[in-house]
Amino acid sequence: MTHDHDAGEHDTYDDSRLDDAEAALHDARARLADVPAEYVVSNHVMGLYELAAIHLSADPPSLPQAALAIDAVGCLVDGLGDRLGEDAQTLKNALGNIRLAFVQIKGAMEQQAGEALRQMAERLPELERPSILFGTPADLPRLLALRGEADIRFDRILARNLFTTSEIPDPTSEIQRLANWLAPNGRLCLLQTIPRHTQRLYTLVEWPDAALRQQVAAAEEAIYHDESDPLVNWDENDLVTALQAAGLDVQMTVETQTEQRRITADHLARWFPDDETYQTKASYGQRLLDGGLSHGELGEVRRVYGRALQNQIITWHTTIIYLLAAPQ
Repeated sequence: MTHDHDAGEHDTYDDSRLDDAEAALHDARARLADVPAEYVVSNHVMGLYELAAIHLSADPPSLPQAALAIDAVGCLVDGLGDRLGEDAQTLKNALGNIRLAFVQIKGAMEQQAGEALRQMAERLPELERPSILFGTPADLPRLLALRGEADIRFDRILARNLFTTSEIPDPTSEIQRLANWLAPNGRLCLLQTIPRHTQRLYTLVEWPDAALRQQVAAAEEAIYHDESDPLVNWDENDLVTALQAAGLDVQMTVETQTEQRRITADHLARWFPDDETYQTKASYGQRLLDGGLSHGELGEVRRVYGRALQNQIITWHTTIIYLLAAPQ
């Protein structure tokens, strides 16, 4: 009897604690309802700002994570503007400051990498010692001018994934710029992956529904033929045409490379995020929705991919081209 009595007291005590928690939650919601929404949103913005600062101050700095947090701040501050109320200008200033800090830290890291290369070069005999300039392709005229070599032209220009690792929105214009830097008998050598030909996810699974596969295939192909996306609105033929238009003869070799990849839960989470709020670019799942799939169909696609791919090793195909170009 004593045991039953103790249990009853315990149940009463737990019920009392639950009632207190619900009352506290109700009270918190009531207080939050009295706070203007712009204050709450501004608080979230500052939380994202602090997140970016944490990643920038890490040792070493985590630039991709910081960039995501900064872009999230930008989405809110630039998107909402003066709707953020009296703190709008302060938040705009904070966004400008954190963006500037990102650029400075990124530049410092790149400068450190450049300095390491220079130190290695100093160990070489003078006649074999290269001159190392560090910057983007657009910086080259300024960097050469600083050395008093503005008129220099190059016998060889080599670049790897120039159009997918640099901020180059127009490969055609960049190719013309590179061609202008070539000496009369110079050679331009490019190795470039072609994002438009990247591995299609829909080809990696067996589909229980042929109609759904057809829908997904059409939506996914549209991703890689988006004329507004500078990452995929060109292919190897466009590069050859641009090189020829720049007055260069071109030899091209196309190669399909394969590698073994393990698909993890993180891959699936990136393809099908639960929340798109702070995505700087539409996810794969969102692009399928934009391509006409319903939310129910998207859920089925996610289940198909999860069952077939998660924790599985698949063969991933990448198209790479080798271009050798010389003045005509």
